[in-house]
Amino acid sequence: MNKKFMEISSILTYISTIVVVFSIPVSLQIFHQHKRKKFKDELENFTEYFEKFYGKDKSAYPLLLRDKAAQNLTRTPQISAEIVDFIINLHEKRLANFDTLIDHYHWGNQYLKVEKNNDEIVFSNKCYASNLIIVSLYIIYFLMAGFAGFLFLDILNLSKVAWFDPLIIIASLIISLGALNTADNMKGTLKFLWNIQKANFQTELQENNERETYIDVTSQT
Repeated sequence: MNKKFMEISSILTYISTIVVVFSIPVSLQIFHQHKRKKFKDELENFTEYFEKFYGKDKSAYPLLLRDKAAQNLTRTPQISAEIVDFIINLHEKRLANFDTLIDHYHWGNQYLKVEKNNDEIVFSNKCYASNLIIVSLYIIYFLMAGFAGFLFLDILNLSKVAWFDPLIIIASLIISLGALNTADNMKGTLKFLWNIQKANFQTELQENNERETYIDVTSQT
């Protein structure tokens, strides 16, 4: 009876393996179809945004509608139409990549300070986002995750009370994941600011070159 049961189990295992192997191409096809649909949806969103909002008369639509359109375009709730237009301008001038900047902004916006200076958007770093803090948070993540792992594997035992160690494991995992999430978000902040500074530097360089070229041309005439 046991032998027959083991044979049936082996057959079922082989069948399951075959089903999984043959289902991989189907799954990949579905995945790629979803990606194509996503690109199509994004193209429609971009087309609508450019036709209705980008570079258009701002009084034609309420601010709330323009901001909601920008949030729908970028899938980022904490963004405004002004910021999206600013990033589009950088992309159009080939000074930065739109998707890269939006990605960094999406994750790091909570540590970004956004101000307006003479109708220009100025981004700056909040005082507590830095490489030193990011490294410290990653260290906390590894330490707390390792501590939780040692407790889970019974390498460490803090108490004989049955519920105490599991509670500490859960708390350690929550702290470690929180540290990891904060570090990743701060990294997004610094990457966003670095790309903006790079674009600003390239803009100044282009303006200086154009100014020098203009001076040379006028001096020769």
